[in-house]
Amino acid sequence: MTKSLISEEVTSVCFSSKGEAIAGTFAGLLKSYNRSDILTNSVKTSGAIWSVCENGGKVYAQCSDRTVEVYSLDLKVQLKRWTTQFQAGKIAVVNGEVYVSNPKKKSVVTFDGDGNEVGKITHPSFEVPIHIKPYGKDGLVVSDTEAECVFMFRNGHCKWQIGHANCTGISVDRNNEQIWVKRLNKKTLTVLSPEGEKLGYTEVHSLTSDIKHDMAVDGKRLYLASNNGLSTSREGSSVCVIS
Repeated sequence: MTKSLISEEVTSVCFSSKGEAIAGTFAGLLKSYNRSDILTNSVKTSGAIWSVCENGGKVYAQCSDRTVEVYSLDLKVQLKRWTTQFQAGKIAVVNGEVYVSNPKKKSVVTFDGDGNEVGKITHPSFEVPIHIKPYGKDGLVVSDTEAECVFMFRNGHCKWQIGHANCTGISVDRNNEQIWVKRLNKKTLTVLSPEGEKLGYTEVHSLTSDIKHDMAVDGKRLYLASNNGLSTSREGSSVCVIS
């Protein structure tokens, strides 16, 4: 069963460490409270949100005007704001380090908490690395549609890569450490183990094929961001095991 939560276009969605949903739109950020499906608090950002991520009680937003904006968890205070020197893809934050994908340069750029560029992740197989998500305390998962691969990096080093046709959006379920992969023009999500093994798949009829958009998995909750808005589905809890 799928339920619509927001009717305006939603470009990105994530869960906070408290299980609250945070959504990015063309106008700004929206957030729920106490694991509710109702998103009430909001803040207007300098540009449309391409990507949003929470880490350490802070909300990081990658905007269309090349800025990164950092807010308190309740979205009431802007803590930081800086500009990247490139048209960024997606954002992920791992242990205070900010990762921003730069698909045109086939890399993921690392910033410190003040917005200073401190490093770069590259890989010989990178073609258009757009989608990135944090994994645990030191991991970063990267999905590259053109390379048809999903990668796991730890402390900047690639630990594994797995071929995955039509891979687009990704999400990490922090409750059971699974990695969920969205497939272009498909209604199924692939479920991977922390070691990159394919555990199974699940079918979600409301999935959009738009690769710009996002999803978030938290236990039995699956949130889907699309040009039709934000919806939640309990179908994500039913996974067909691959034998």
